[in-house]
Amino acid sequence: NYDVTIYEASPKEMIYNYNPGLAYLYNINCHGRDFTEGCCTHLQLHEKLIDSSISSEDVQFMIVPSDPAKGISQPSLGRDFPTSHWIARHDMMKLLQDTVQQHNERKEKGSAGNIEFCAGVKCESVSTTNPTSNNLGSSVSTIIISSN
Repeated sequence: NYDVTIYEASPKEMIYNYNPGLAYLYNINCHGRDFTEGCCTHLQLHEKLIDSSISSEDVQFMIVPSDPAKGISQPSLGRDFPTSHWIARHDMMKLLQDTVQQHNERKEKGSAGNIEFCAGVKCESVSTTNPTSNNLGSSVSTIIISSN
């Protein structure tokens, strides 16, 4: 039962809009999948991610060599690494905000922590009580944010 706060630098009115200045992709790898598969399973966050993204199994990479005399080649990547998912930033932000809203509306009092989505702010710094701890959640003492 943790309370979670998500900080997003974009103003709230810009979260759902496509911004060409922020037109990049997020790669949700095996660590991110641990979150999407394990968090909010009743809200089907992972299934929504899969529907809104492109699987790494469907993507091929090309390598442009530094030597212009060499041709462009397609590497043999094999499939011995976990599947990840590529999703556009604005789609991921919408998915996160919608899931947070659904979580907070559907949870029973005391059954789960609250999730707060704060737009128009950015994290300036995080101080820990135990900088050598691998468990950041139990050692954060101060988070400094600023509004944009």
